[in-house]
Amino acid sequence: MLLLKQHSQILKKDLDSNLYVLNDYLRELQEIKDISCYEKKESFVNLPFAEFTLKNCFDLKRIMVSKKLKYLVVVGIGGSDLGTKAIYNALHGFYDELEPNRFPKIIFLETTNSRQIDKITKLLKDIEDPQEVLINVVSKSGKTLETISNMEVLLQEISYTKDRLVITTTEESELFAKATEMKIPTLIMPKVISGRFSVFSAVGIFPLLVMGIDVVSLMEGAMEATKDCLTISIKNPALQSATFLKKAYHDKMEIHNLFVFEPELESVGGWYEQLISESLGKDHKGITPLTSVGSRDLHSEMQLDLAGPRDKIFTFVWTDENYSGIKLNRKLKVGVREEIEGKDIGHIESVILQAAKHSYENNGIRTLSIKLGAVSEKELGYFLQYKMIEVALLGKLMKVDAFEQPAVEEYKKEARRILKSEE
Repeated sequence: MLLLKQHSQILKKDLDSNLYVLNDYLRELQEIKDISCYEKKESFVNLPFAEFTLKNCFDLKRIMVSKKLKYLVVVGIGGSDLGTKAIYNALHGFYDELEPNRFPKIIFLETTNSRQIDKITKLLKDIEDPQEVLINVVSKSGKTLETISNMEVLLQEISYTKDRLVITTTEESELFAKATEMKIPTLIMPKVISGRFSVFSAVGIFPLLVMGIDVVSLMEGAMEATKDCLTISIKNPALQSATFLKKAYHDKMEIHNLFVFEPELESVGGWYEQLISESLGKDHKGITPLTSVGSRDLHSEMQLDLAGPRDKIFTFVWTDENYSGIKLNRKLKVGVREEIEGKDIGHIESVILQAAKHSYENNGIRTLSIKLGAVSEKELGYFLQYKMIEVALLGKLMKVDAFEQPAVEEYKKEARRILKSEE
């Protein structure tokens, strides 16, 4: 499972101090988990253990999905689809272009971009058998402007949409009431849990299950992370990384780069960016998240990282799954000939990672290293749950409410005001 390597930047005195501060909160989180509470904002810790969610998703899959399925269209934005995208792209989506004949695939309809919608609707109109398409509309509030607009487009333009539609929302939303009235299958997400913490609810589990992803292993990994990250100990990995980030923030290093050396994990970075931005950006506080992919972005960013302003810290993420069996034999005999001859291409990538980490550390850049056993369901489940608990702990350390996002409503209210004024 996850191996988190402490570097000299994490001091035992800081871990001891933060553990003292978080002691009562960790006990509160343990209690929420032990009693399976769904009345607290932190109730996301219970989602991996919710067998009723798995059962509901499996039951609906049996009703709505056949072997004919080619496209699952996930209509959502932000917390309604970023977690799904993170896991799907890590396991399948990153290679979709290389495997054009592999089905089913997910199409993420996230924005109201007219060109994208036009291409998607044209694709869906050309499909003769509705069983080849399933549409999952995901909106916690049931009134997300982009999501509802896109749903309306599909209902208007694609004749079979209503019969191939699944709604994921809360029981209190208008969308739930309308879906019930129209007899559209509906999955329930807990109202108290923020969207960015909801990946292990029906929000993520149903579409991933439809894609054939092993959601049981995914949940098992998240369960293990919950156990490890609620431990009242300085060995708690979420406490360790929260301490790393809090110390850097205190020292005015407010940019955190998640540097993934597995390109499939780039969308995991996108999910984490929302998690840390919406959770911690309060009261003029916050950490600015970035995602880089190694070794690609070493060529575009390393000059700035090493020789630019010292306002950034880095978490390197990688696996040991880098050996391909393909050894280089100097066909062209140019360039770095002696260095690469007889070397596995995956080994070269591992050496580049090692060299990059040494370069950052030798230049006094603060880094944290996380090694995953594999890019797999269980490891991803662990990593995402670990990061969610990390951010919850970090919110306490930074004295902000990690579970609200009032500023996000600003553009939504303004957009509705402008649209209404045009009537």
